[in-house]
Amino acid sequence: MKAWLLLAGLLLLLSISANVRFIVGSRATSNSTSLVSQENSYLFVSPLKARADGKDRIRLSVIVLDAQGKGVNNQDLVVTTKPSIQYEGVQAKTDLYGRAVFDLYTTSVGSYEITASVAGRTIGEPVTVQFE
Repeated sequence: MKAWLLLAGLLLLLSISANVRFIVGSRATSNSTSLVSQENSYLFVSPLKARADGKDRIRLSVIVLDAQGKGVNNQDLVVTTKPSIQYEGVQAKTDLYGRAVFDLYTTSVGSYEITASVAGRTIGEPVTVQFE
């Protein structure tokens, strides 16, 4: 009887673990630009301020999501800065979770508005960074 209860408990534990794994996944099933949700996608930067020495970097992360909040992979992003500053794509195309990463840098002191777009459509809300 103890062996039966132990086996039933183990099966219950395994079924709970399997359910959690499926719920946690956030990958999209397609990479079509038509799936991109402008409202659900977002940008964030870290840190908000850096030295304007051409060496310090501010990391821009762009998350491209569909209407269900799942990442959309294989998307080419275009970063726009106002006024213009340099950036390099650490990972310029989105991965399976919809993430793309860029490093921003400049030698010009100032405040800069950053936007991102996919297939000509601006996504998320602009973010502002400061180089001092």
